Amino acid sequence: MELACLERRRHLASWAINYCTSAALMVCTVIVTLFIEEFRAPNLVPR
Repeated sequence: MELACLERRRHLASWAINYCTSAALMVCTVIVTLFIEEFRAPNLVPR
């Protein structure tokens, strides 16, 4: 009984770590995309 409970907790903790890692990678992807978009954007303001 206790071993099954521990196995379930291990499985849920593994999923939680995977979801947190995926969320962090998505945030990094958004930030990188915003930087690339800013550098590639045409300068519309004449100097």
